[in-house]
Amino acid sequence: MRNQALFYPWIEIKDDQWFKTSSLYWDKFRTIVPESMSNPYNTDSTIALFDEGLLQPLRVRSDLDEIEELADSVLLKRRSTDYCF
Repeated sequence: MRNQALFYPWIEIKDDQWFKTSSLYWDKFRTIVPESMSNPYNTDSTIALFDEGLLQPLRVRSDLDEIEELADSVLLKRRSTDYCF
């Protein structure tokens, strides 16, 4: 396996043309999926990609250390004077 891409912020890849073009650069795609979601892919395309091993869920849950650290970092940044919408 050469490389992987993280598809974000959606779970479903809805643009088949984007996927075809992107697959020239990456061998495998991952999407961030809550651990509680048993069947994350619902479209014919994403189900087929999953079945072929080209699309894989990256399972996360809210109590992962990485999520806790990221949440703390985001909250600190949001409280800073540099943060604006």
